[in-house]
Amino acid sequence: MTKETEPVDDLTAHPDGASPASIPPPTSPDTAPRHTPTSTALIRYLPVVRKGALLGFLWATETDDAVGFLALDTAEEPAARFWADRIAHSEREGLRPLQILRRWGGTAEDPVGGTVPAAARERIAVSLDVLRALPSLQ
Repeated sequence: MTKETEPVDDLTAHPDGASPASIPPPTSPDTAPRHTPTSTALIRYLPVVRKGALLGFLWATETDDAVGFLALDTAEEPAARFWADRIAHSEREGLRPLQILRRWGGTAEDPVGGTVPAAARERIAVSLDVLRALPSLQ
């Protein structure tokens, strides 16, 4: 199976079935995404870990027009800056958002920014607001 045809876990609402409430974007320029996706774009995302602990998520829209890093909390601002720099570097190389998302899987763990584990599977959220509403981000 190719990566495009592998099953993907979809995240469409809160575990209780309620619609996710709109959560404001991060206010720090260091944690803000490099681009803002359209409100209807599906989000593909991968976990970013450091020493086995989840730092946040690297994400890109399925429409291939936005990419960013969503930190679990503001304590991870150095990791957010690391990923913002890595994304900007990739963009300067001419990579599209989905290429950037897939580029970093399995690379060596950075002591600040962590890594996307090689075995991580892309997952889908119906929007960036839904990704922000994951229980691990609360």
